Amino acid sequence: MHKIKRFAQFNEIILRGNSISASQIAETLFLPSTYQKKEA
Repeated sequence: MHKIKRFAQFNEIILRGNSISASQIAETLFLPSTYQKKEA
């Protein structure tokens, strides 16, 4: 039971993180050249 509760909290954190940084993740995964230009 406790593990399920902890997993639910972890899931919530992931969902919040996704809403914030989904675009950053997409850039990193699908547009690596663009991402590298920004970092440089």
